[in-house]
Amino acid sequence: MAALAADPNIGGVILKASEGTGTDPAFAGRWAEAGRLGLPRGAYLFERPDLDPIVQADHFLGVVQPVLGDVLIIDCERDGVNVLGHCWTIAQHLHDRTGGWPMVYAGPGLWNTLSPVSTAVEIAAHCPLWQAQYGPTASPMHGWPGGWRLWQYTDHGSVPGAPPCDVSRFAGTRDDFRALGIGTPTMGDDMTEEQAKQLADIAFRVADMHSENYGSGSLAWFDFHVQTQVQVLLSGVAEVIVHGIVAAFPGGAVDADKIAAGVVQRLGALFALAAK
Repeated sequence: MAALAADPNIGGVILKASEGTGTDPAFAGRWAEAGRLGLPRGAYLFERPDLDPIVQADHFLGVVQPVLGDVLIIDCERDGVNVLGHCWTIAQHLHDRTGGWPMVYAGPGLWNTLSPVSTAVEIAAHCPLWQAQYGPTASPMHGWPGGWRLWQYTDHGSVPGAPPCDVSRFAGTRDDFRALGIGTPTMGDDMTEEQAKQLADIAFRVADMHSENYGSGSLAWFDFHVQTQVQVLLSGVAEVIVHGIVAAFPGGAVDADKIAAGVVQRLGALFALAAK
């Protein structure tokens, strides 16, 4: 995997984490290695329409233990009763638990025959598309007028540093891929401009407090696991606060626990308003 991390033409890796309530035995080691190497990474849940969607989603999160920037994906390729309903339920639950919307992996052969189309449009309004369609072109799919962000065009690709594998094309850079991960700000979905201004003010108030207590050169980076803890507590607003803090004081090291405590303390009642 080190060769993949060093190759500028590789945008990231996507690994199967779970199927229904089962776990892929190779996932944990590969996932950890990708994280250690700084390689953008995504994990997918192979959805089983015969199993409870919430149980599947919670099992998936337990296996992946995602941090900010990790891309979560729902693989919806098995036909069954209410596939779209299950997919939408899982997507909403992942969003509620992580603050970010997952991608959806699907192909036009099944997706464009599913009903109701209104649910497909709702999914597409929130979830980026990873389109599965082997061949030279990708066909339009219900609900995604802008098309795919990832397109899996072959199942027998050759990539230096990896065994034969599925290969996808990504419309963007590594940073763009990470931006699809959990914790991506969704200011326009639930938050007014006034709320956004209040959150920005709070971010810098927390930064000021941290500077007074721990020094102004202590905010160069923010531990991913602590980001995740704060983000789970504060839903979609935490990344706004964290970005404000980091922007306030470049350079130095971070006492992540103290920053997290300050964020939680300062946000107070506004969290209840902005995270609705």
